[in-house]
Amino acid sequence: MRIAKIFPLALALAIALPGILNAQQENDREQGKSYRLLQMIVVGSSAPDSEEELSPTAVSALSSVGPELRYRSYSPVASLYGPLGFGGQAQWKVITKNFGSYSAENMPIISEWNLGALEPVPGSPGMIEFKRFLFLSRVPSRFGESVNYETIQVTLNRVRVPVGKASVIGNLPVPETGEMLFFVVKIDEIS
Repeated sequence: MRIAKIFPLALALAIALPGILNAQQENDREQGKSYRLLQMIVVGSSAPDSEEELSPTAVSALSSVGPELRYRSYSPVASLYGPLGFGGQAQWKVITKNFGSYSAENMPIISEWNLGALEPVPGSPGMIEFKRFLFLSRVPSRFGESVNYETIQVTLNRVRVPVGKASVIGNLPVPETGEMLFFVVKIDEIS
């Protein structure tokens, strides 16, 4: 009788074990990979064409944006680059002079990017997921003689992007201008 009880359990283990081992081997392979991360901030405007030319990467990503978010011209604000491994996080803090036509006379705009926990998407080869994306910017606003810094931000959880293809992962209106910030990410595997 004991053999009759043990046999189904042993059979189930024999069937499941190769799948479990293959999943573990796949996970180990993914953990050994490294990626090159390129992030860009691009501003869309209804003003005439910008004199600054966009990179082919940004043009490719922006071509996927629907017609309701299309603008007459686009110009780069910032580009950020860095290598990242499995489970890695990236954070940049940058100072810019302007967001398109929005500029604050000699007062910097302070921005922060945060992409957290880079991981491959199980069952979706060629897809990468960031557990969290945060863009936060402190934008100077003048009220009479005083200047205050107002915060604008976008936060997204579980952002998925294809490896090797530039993607717009979010957007944010620029205060007082009618313009739009677009956040572009491109991930390339390097090992």
